[in-house]
Amino acid sequence: MEQIDPTHVSEHGLLVLDITGRDEATVYAAADDLGRRWATSGTPSIRRVPGEPGVTAPLYADLRRSGDDPGCSIAQLRLGAPCGGWVRA
Repeated sequence: MEQIDPTHVSEHGLLVLDITGRDEATVYAAADDLGRRWATSGTPSIRRVPGEPGVTAPLYADLRRSGDDPGCSIAQLRLGAPCGGWVRA
């Protein structure tokens, strides 16, 4: 997992998740399910690490907001743009 920027976890309810699964479809399904539950950074970028099984992807989540909250775009979440009174990552 890459280094976590302090703004990614600067407030209660913010998470940085590293999802690992057997294949891309599994990781995308997990990210999609989490995105229906909470506000997330959306479809993650998949990484393969040579010599390690499966694939991995980072996902940023805000447990304070539901997945259908239109308050912020995926781009705002990923770039850390101001959104709803605080900075997202």
